[in-house]
Amino acid sequence: MKLFKHTLLALVCAGTMSAQAQNVENEVDQEASYLSSKTVPVFKGYKNTNGSIYNDKEFKRGTVFVDGKMTASNVGLRYNAQSEEIEYMKQLGSQATVVNVVKKSENIDVKILNDHYVYLPSPGKKFKDGYLIVLEENDKLTLYKKLSKEFVEGKKSVNSYTRDVPDSFKEREVLFIKVKGEEIKEVPGSKGKRKKLFSSKENEVTTYMKNEKLNLRKDEDLIKALKYYSTLN
Repeated sequence: MKLFKHTLLALVCAGTMSAQAQNVENEVDQEASYLSSKTVPVFKGYKNTNGSIYNDKEFKRGTVFVDGKMTASNVGLRYNAQSEEIEYMKQLGSQATVVNVVKKSENIDVKILNDHYVYLPSPGKKFKDGYLIVLEENDKLTLYKKLSKEFVEGKKSVNSYTRDVPDSFKEREVLFIKVKGEEIKEVPGSKGKRKKLFSSKENEVTTYMKNEKLNLRKDEDLIKALKYYSTLN
């Protein structure tokens, strides 16, 4: 009887170890589908420099999708706008000094809190392939924002009446729109040119903007106008 119990216990333990090993193997295979071989040090920022190379310098809770399927959740993610990379920390809040980088691929997208990042080919000659943040998406159109950081060298004070201007990272945002059946294109910055986005329903949208007191130069008002435009037949 004791021999039977020992044999049974051994079989249970072996089965548990086998299942654990299989789970680890599956997890490694999953990570290989969305993580590149590149690693980067956990970087907090440059000293005596205003701004940051990151959209948010702290890792935030995020989710990774491969081919539209959630593949990793509750992981730490942050967007490096200078190198256009998504940095990945397996356990949010860990004391890791080195982290992984998510593969740059059109079939991989991530969500960092409420920001949805997708990787797309260059939408224009003056831009390279990279990440865009989805601002609005519906059956008719998708509105994206491309975030970049430009290094601006500081200046030393020339006299006792002025102060030193430190180095800084200046944030730049460019919007892009993809209307169903059309190529993705840059959204112009002026109110008049943005109004042309609604040329097929200009009267209805103009009335709506007047009633809602929308200013198309403001991105949040443009999104409201696009949402309304998408409801029109």
